[in-house]
Amino acid sequence: MSQPKFAPFLYTARLTLRLYKYPEDVPFTAELAGMPEEKLSSLLSRNILHRSLLKGYKAPGPVGYIIYLGSATGPKVGLISIAQRKDGFPPDLGWAVVPDQRRKGFATEAATECLRFWQEELGLQEICALMSKENVASQGIAERIGLVKKGTIRLEVPSGSSEEIFAYGNKTAREFKGELIKYFGEPEEYEDEKLEI
Repeated sequence: MSQPKFAPFLYTARLTLRLYKYPEDVPFTAELAGMPEEKLSSLLSRNILHRSLLKGYKAPGPVGYIIYLGSATGPKVGLISIAQRKDGFPPDLGWAVVPDQRRKGFATEAATECLRFWQEELGLQEICALMSKENVASQGIAERIGLVKKGTIRLEVPSGSSEEIFAYGNKTAREFKGELIKYFGEPEEYEDEKLEI
């Protein structure tokens, strides 16, 4: 069985997307998330794609792409990620853009290319995107990249509280009916082979 591989770089008309490097990219991600590096680093290791999605192999850590304006030597403007928060739950696509670069279409452009790659090259069938009901900007991005509203889930944050949020999905994604998902996911219960990247 051949191992799926994540492209080290993806390209769009205006952007270069570089495969996330752990732990090298943690400082940028922590700044983007507004979270201490130590906390983010420990939680990221749980938020991975499970082997059932990747032909029996598991990603070695967080999967995503750092978004650069222009080439990979240009300024970092954001992050696109994909994570499986719970076994049996579809992986979800996420995006974040630095404040002074928002509303320029970068998240839509990068998410479109990553969604294409993850579906066509890695063969992921179901992909969703989770967002608060108040996050109208992200809802617009989800719709522009071809996702449709598929229901709601309850997202539990580390403090233990939870809120009902929207779940968008691609055409093959199932309907969501309020199941509880932890913000930083649940690790797989077994060790297995790592994914070659």
